[in-house]
Amino acid sequence: MIAAVLVVSSWDRSDDAVAGQAVAPAPAAASTTPTPTSLPPATPGPTTGETTTTPDVPVEFADAMRQIGIPLDPHTGWVVAEGICVRLGQPEYDQFTMSEGVERVFPSVPDEQAHEFVAMVAESVCHL
Repeated sequence: MIAAVLVVSSWDRSDDAVAGQAVAPAPAAASTTPTPTSLPPATPGPTTGETTTTPDVPVEFADAMRQIGIPLDPHTGWVVAEGICVRLGQPEYDQFTMSEGVERVFPSVPDEQAHEFVAMVAESVCHL
């Protein structure tokens, strides 16, 4: 389940890459529409020490996720957390099972950090 959420989240970002590319004008008959010659300057992104959130992601959640060491941006982490809440509401899933899933999806996250992340999600996001 978590992997599917991540794949969908990653897949949705492909539009961002396409939007930033210049498109060559199609060979057409005489057109009076001007063609842009340059793209607007890019805005600088956050540095690695900064926590950025979207309006839907609480700052506390983003900070906790960063401190635990989950290798996701805050928005994607929030989407994963919501998926964990859905699964924790089903009888066949518990925190241990979800923690094991986090470990499989993120091999770089140690066992205790995966359990800490799921516990934090269960308490602060799912309110269990």
